[in-house]
Amino acid sequence: MEKKKSVLSFFKGHLICRLGGLLYLSKNGLLYLSAIDLSKKRIAPDAISEIVKSFVLNDDVEQAIKIVEKIEDEDEKSSALRAVAQAAAKLGDKEKALKFLNQALTAAEKIGSGWPKSSALRVVVFATMKIAETTNDATLVEKALKVAEKIENSFDSYNRYKAITHIAMFMAKAGNWSRARSIAELNTSDDGKAYTLAAIYKTWAERGEKEK
Repeated sequence: MEKKKSVLSFFKGHLICRLGGLLYLSKNGLLYLSAIDLSKKRIAPDAISEIVKSFVLNDDVEQAIKIVEKIEDEDEKSSALRAVAQAAAKLGDKEKALKFLNQALTAAEKIGSGWPKSSALRVVVFATMKIAETTNDATLVEKALKVAEKIENSFDSYNRYKAITHIAMFMAKAGNWSRARSIAELNTSDDGKAYTLAAIYKTWAERGEKEK
């Protein structure tokens, strides 16, 4: 019986994921998603992520954030915010994407602490750097660094050094080795510094091989 319930739950979540975009385009679907009480009605996290992506990709980040804010579980809230950030990076409109990311950042900062908060902030950094890469805008490095510095190193260094490495790699690929190394020094753990420096030197070595 439990297996049957699990299978039914899986297919229900999968169906909602597939219908995320259609629900957005439906006025009744929009009203339903706006009014839904996520603290009482259980929807699979993957389904919620697909739904908020649909709102962001249809230029309605405000509605996506409203849905996120109704989620009580911090892990699920973080997952939905990561989906918002990833979708924003795919918009193709830099100014609009950055505006949406700012809203996702504000929501992420409201999460208590620990992994859910730090992982959401990490993906905001990733999304910011994705925009920097696609638009070749190095000025976004400082913006991403400010977000990375908000990640609590005392709880888990993983999300912090992953975020910092992502930024450092942007500078390394641009050939700005000194800046990449100085960014690596922002890691407060030896493991984090080693991880970032290893990634930088790997890029340097690969670039040297190509130039031979």
